[in-house]
Amino acid sequence: MLYTVATPLRSRIIRKARRAVLLVMLVLLAALIGLALCSQRPLQPGLSRASDNASNAPRALEQRQFAPYLNRLELLPPATADASRTVTFGTHLENVYDVSLRDRSFRIEGWYWLRWPAAINTLLKERQIPPSSIIEFTNLIESNDMLLEPIQPAPRRLDNGDFLQEFRYSAKLYISEINLHAFPFIDLTLPISIEFKPDELFCSADNQSDCVGLLVDQESIQGTLGEFVTINGYTTQGIWTQEVLHQYPTGFGRRALVAVPAIRLQIAYNTEPFVAFIYYIFPLLVLMGVALMSPFLPAQLGDVRLAIPTTILLTLIFLQGGYRQELPPQAYLSYLDWLYMYAYLVAAVLFGLFCWSTHRFSQVEGSEQQIKVTQQIQRLDSLFQGLTGGTLVLLLLWMLRL
Repeated sequence: MLYTVATPLRSRIIRKARRAVLLVMLVLLAALIGLALCSQRPLQPGLSRASDNASNAPRALEQRQFAPYLNRLELLPPATADASRTVTFGTHLENVYDVSLRDRSFRIEGWYWLRWPAAINTLLKERQIPPSSIIEFTNLIESNDMLLEPIQPAPRRLDNGDFLQEFRYSAKLYISEINLHAFPFIDLTLPISIEFKPDELFCSADNQSDCVGLLVDQESIQGTLGEFVTINGYTTQGIWTQEVLHQYPTGFGRRALVAVPAIRLQIAYNTEPFVAFIYYIFPLLVLMGVALMSPFLPAQLGDVRLAIPTTILLTLIFLQGGYRQELPPQAYLSYLDWLYMYAYLVAAVLFGLFCWSTHRFSQVEGSEQQIKVTQQIQRLDSLFQGLTGGTLVLLLLWMLRL
């Protein structure tokens, strides 16, 4: 008589629990999709010339007023200098190594050479500017660690009257931008930023008539990359160059803003998709497969079922800590972070489901009641498997858009 009274109540409790689990899964899925859709790439902070002029207008002083952050990277068209006032830059990168995404740095070794006309040579002599001080690497990290050795003791005079000076160099440079939204399927660019160093070679963005031009040696651009520029785990795509006039957001004590002729070189790499999938995502899919298959275990094996999600959680923490050590801190989630966040949610929900099913099965007596409870647990397990597997497929399809 006790079972006939309690059975309808228990059936209602089971239906409510099933609905609650379904609701929780749907809420988690909606939250995950909503966060993915709302996640935006961080905007590059900067200030256009129009907004810069507008910011000069007087305004009331606020209690906490900060100066705007300028990216120092307002790039203008290169200075329109004639050939008699142009320095030509060329380089051969022999080696690229010690690339660290976490430290956002890399090292390069190679040669570079400068070629300039007689008029520039006269200016260098008058201002006592050595050839080694004509240019500088603006994304240099450790200046004391840089090696710069001239190949010739003095500039060499060419047949056309120009002067040529070659250097052997080694430097540690900074990676200014790393886009990790699609990690581990990323495109990596290693920047090399070169500008004039002496003040005598600076110019004004508003008056470019007296500018000294800085151009890339087009005759040697095909031989820029050497034999040892490959990086483990990446495919070398090539290099592209850009000649610009870099206008700084300050005059460095002068009244007018300073503009410096500059050259930007970008060595382009990308990851091999299959290798990245096997290395980073396949172990995670194995864990997700274990989580999806674990509800097939009989409800009587409650202790065994409970041990599976806790083991998955510990393994997830270990795997995520391994790849996060390779990356710098970032203000957004990468694709792999989304996968791990979903895996954590699945493991947590699976643990809660197994706790409930183990407790529920331990409260019943008699074979008939155990059969009914087992069927109810199997229905919830099937619901969990369907929702989890379907969401995982959607996340993997998201990978195709990267």
